Amino acid sequence: MTSTAEILESKSKLKEDNSRNLKDEFLAVVKLPKIWLLVLNSVLWSVNSSGYLILASDYSVEVIGLSTDEAALGITVLGVAKVVGCLLTVLTSSLSFDRLILHFFTVIVFGVSSIITPFSITKTMYYTMTAFWGIGAGATLTNLLAISHDFCGAHQLYIVFGLQMMSQGIGTLTLIPAATSIAKEAGERFGLIFIGCCGILGSVAILPVIINKLRESRITFKRQLSEQTVTTISSS
Repeated sequence: MTSTAEILESKSKLKEDNSRNLKDEFLAVVKLPKIWLLVLNSVLWSVNSSGYLILASDYSVEVIGLSTDEAALGITVLGVAKVVGCLLTVLTSSLSFDRLILHFFTVIVFGVSSIITPFSITKTMYYTMTAFWGIGAGATLTNLLAISHDFCGAHQLYIVFGLQMMSQGIGTLTLIPAATSIAKEAGERFGLIFIGCCGILGSVAILPVIINKLRESRITFKRQLSEQTVTTISSS
């Protein structure tokens, strides 16, 4: 019969092995260059995600001349648009298309929306840009776990997703003060342009990963086509 001491020793050894495996997996992930491109992507687009809520409302009241209630309606429009973006991403999850490319474009959508928002001269245009921003942001958030598969194996998924969450916190902590400082010194317009540019640069950061993935897919397709041709000739 196994003694209590042996059971405790076995549990301790298992815990130690799990800890060692987690450390090894983490080190393996952070050694991949493309992981740091994903981290940079998360840091930059998170600035746009957090900064827009702060700057857009102030801009709509002080520059466009919206009332407090109209500015609050803009936040409501943004929230509804975010839900729509999430639903669209979920409903199209069964379709066969590249999720990383989708992430690339959705981040650009709400980055460009932030840049155009300061040039809104009417309520309608402001609400429209806010809606586009919300759809892009919602789709981006819903797609985060899916794109993690392009940067690691299934057993490392939780590490990569955790790094994305941490990167968003770092982006908010470090660059939002810069955005608010720009808005304070030069006006909300330039603060919004700054966070929008950060979002677009975030998309550009993962462009090498997308290009490499497309190149590998093309090579694989050519290889499969060649093998099928050889098989067809052989059978003939």
